[in-house]
Amino acid sequence: MTAAGRQRGISLVELVITLVLVGILAAVGASRFFGTRTYDERGFAGRMVSALRYAQKEAIASRCDVDVSIDSGADSYALAYAGTGPGGCSAQPVSQPWDGQPYAASAPVGVDVQSPVATLTYEPLGNATGISGSASIKVGRFTVEIQAESGIAYVSGW
Repeated sequence: MTAAGRQRGISLVELVITLVLVGILAAVGASRFFGTRTYDERGFAGRMVSALRYAQKEAIASRCDVDVSIDSGADSYALAYAGTGPGGCSAQPVSQPWDGQPYAASAPVGVDVQSPVATLTYEPLGNATGISGSASIKVGRFTVEIQAESGIAYVSGW
């Protein structure tokens, strides 16, 4: 007993309330750590931007038009030489620089791709045709923006 005649410490009711609140916070917070959808969406949006930038660089280097086909139904994209342009290229898939396979990718399960264009073309000057002004491709909660005049592509939506 203290000098005032009361004991120090916490009551059982206070302990139970604290444990219940910590449990609720843990349940809500844990779902943020175990769900990967946001990470999958951001990762695929980043890979799509990388593919668009590679298509632009390939068009400039080869002097051939490079088509980027975006399939909203299959949630995928693919790069191919259009067979046109001053470089005299034939229509064929663009190869990935690291393994020589066709440059194409599909979104992870649960990641939705919505595009207003089915195909855009990078020309040897680096500009993007097939879009007017700019295009926005939705990848889940993120947006891949492409500027027609400069051909620049980037992810927004953080």
